[in-house]
Amino acid sequence: MALAANAAHHLVDRIVYVSAFCCTARKSPLDYVLGPENKDSRGLAAALSSAELSTPKATMIFGCQPVESASVNLEDARGDPATWGPIPRSYIRLTSDRFNTLPNQDRMIADADVATPGNRFDVHDLDTSHTGFVLDADRITAILDRIAEQPHDHQVHKLSRPSPKRPRRCDQASGQATERASSEKDSPPRFSARRGRR
Repeated sequence: MALAANAAHHLVDRIVYVSAFCCTARKSPLDYVLGPENKDSRGLAAALSSAELSTPKATMIFGCQPVESASVNLEDARGDPATWGPIPRSYIRLTSDRFNTLPNQDRMIADADVATPGNRFDVHDLDTSHTGFVLDADRITAILDRIAEQPHDHQVHKLSRPSPKRPRRCDQASGQATERASSEKDSPPRFSARRGRR
């Protein structure tokens, strides 16, 4: 999520993490999986060594994902304070999560708040497991509804919205591309039908 926000922050109103990995002080999701706050995790980290975990194959087994997408867990996934940082964000802590443990969730929240002290996490709690919230639609929906009702500050993180590119057309006579005037609008194609003589 942070990488998407880094690349297209002007399109994002708010980021909601549901016991998700939010990398700031540590480089990758795997760095948080292996951190001391997650020592009581019941996930694959409890069964494999650090060296075994630091491979795309292990993350593929861990996340039940293809190697290509699983390898993202090993990449630099830190949010950029200049782009991701100003976007309003919420964190839903899953207090019975035995994979991404509660101390680990709190570590990521704290690290992110230090990285962007002017834009701290809005935190909510849900007493369920790492995937249990999927079966608890009413409670997770109620939290999401409350989050959606909060005002979004569009001014900070949308100041640097990239300017849209003007459409270009080709001058058939010279073979060169020229920009259309900003006020010019494409008109729909016109069709005419000739009536045959009776």
